Amino acid sequence: MNKKKATFPPSELKIKSYGMLDIFNPLGFGKIVLRHNTEASNELFSLLEYYSEIDNVGDKWLKSRYPNNLKRKSVYLTLQSFIRQAKSYYYAAEGQGFSIAPLSYFYSFENLVKAYLTVKRGNTYKQKDYHGLNYHPEKDGRVYLIKSGVFSDFYRESMKTTISSKISLDIIKQLSYCRDISYEYSRLHNEAPAYISGKSAFVVTDPDKLAHVVLAVNPPLRMVTNNLFKERLNKYYNNAVTFNNLQKLNILGIPLNENHLYSYHISKEGWDSGGASFPLDVSENANKVFPTNFFPNLLSKEEQFVAFMPLRANRVIEYNEIMAIYVVMFYLSNLVRYFPNKLYKADRKGDTWLLRRYVESSPLTMLRYMVYLILDKQVILERI
Repeated sequence: MNKKKATFPPSELKIKSYGMLDIFNPLGFGKIVLRHNTEASNELFSLLEYYSEIDNVGDKWLKSRYPNNLKRKSVYLTLQSFIRQAKSYYYAAEGQGFSIAPLSYFYSFENLVKAYLTVKRGNTYKQKDYHGLNYHPEKDGRVYLIKSGVFSDFYRESMKTTISSKISLDIIKQLSYCRDISYEYSRLHNEAPAYISGKSAFVVTDPDKLAHVVLAVNPPLRMVTNNLFKERLNKYYNNAVTFNNLQKLNILGIPLNENHLYSYHISKEGWDSGGASFPLDVSENANKVFPTNFFPNLLSKEEQFVAFMPLRANRVIEYNEIMAIYVVMFYLSNLVRYFPNKLYKADRKGDTWLLRRYVESSPLTMLRYMVYLILDKQVILERI
């Protein structure tokens, strides 16, 4: 493995050559392009059903994880039932208004999460697990965690760590993780959302003749308020790389009118771009910078990755958009069932309007994520 620390200051960067590089998935494993002329949700559920409705396909897919025939059959049938339920609730919600849709969407999400846990853990006996969240109407606008249940299992399995049941989650702050409404959130609350997205490439530089990863981060790092997030990035990357406008366009595909949306960073380590280990070196580096909340950008073909910040109330707590969408929909489902009057309270700050926008846009994003988690496949949808 040929790598060393970069010794040049950014102002003296000399680029010898450059190339495309997806920092999240350098080898392109598990990436599927689906071209469709129907609704995106139809394509995503169709993909899930390919593995959960066709017996020989599902059996072959699960065989390496569950070699025992009886166990595999049990997992397959349980998965099938959860996908069917999730689809039924999802399509029911699409025909409902704000006053009822969150209830159906939450049931869809809960079934998708149970499908994920079934595949990953084989816990077919946990079909009746409680969702693991609580809401107290007298403490408006917060969700409380329960020690055991679907949410804590989901968090532990997908994040590879645990979350304390002693914390509570502020609903409006949860919306800062939801990318579909990030513009609206930032305008209403005058703060940057709780994530960055970006583009990646590599450059071979003089004088070291090694390949360095280049990141364009949106929003610029100076706007990020979470110190732990900044520390992680600055530990492995030099920032304020002074690319000229032509280099930004050619290397990262960023036109002149979008330059201000990004800050630019180059890895302190460099590698032999022709070496067999180069993609693995890049993945290892990315996992150091973004250890738990690093995802392919499922919402945009223009940017390759998205990374979410730890909860701002306690920087030790890792968090992401999937958890936030699930928690907010749980909260709204409780209002629908028990406190519908709270859905229409005075909206001087615009938060009810923001929650409406969330219900309109976030369910498809959640479905994209759950397909990615359940199947371990990055699905790119292209409308034809």
